[in-house]
Amino acid sequence: MGEDRDALVDSLPHPRRRLVEAGRALIAEPTLLLLDEPAAGSTHAEARVMLGAIAEASAERETTIVLVEHNVPLVMELSQRVVVLNFGRMICEGTPDAVRDDARVTEAYLGVAA
Repeated sequence: MGEDRDALVDSLPHPRRRLVEAGRALIAEPTLLLLDEPAAGSTHAEARVMLGAIAEASAERETTIVLVEHNVPLVMELSQRVVVLNFGRMICEGTPDAVRDDARVTEAYLGVAA
């Protein structure tokens, strides 16, 4: 947390608060950590720093992270395995590269080429 380590949490900017929340969860050394939109309200750079720190901490503790996130570039960059849902149904799962190249994902999120 660097310069913010002595600050009250409610005085921190939103992205730093989210990082503190994740840190609190990781202190308990869970085997599974569920994160729902942790990057919401953050810039791409802020989200990347936050999720990178979470990924690093979870790797040290061998914690599995289930991440629900709409920041697709961030998901693809940080994930080892991606599951894509469309209206609550799984349409694809695999590595980020496999998911990125899957026609079902392209059709669901970008539409069919005319």
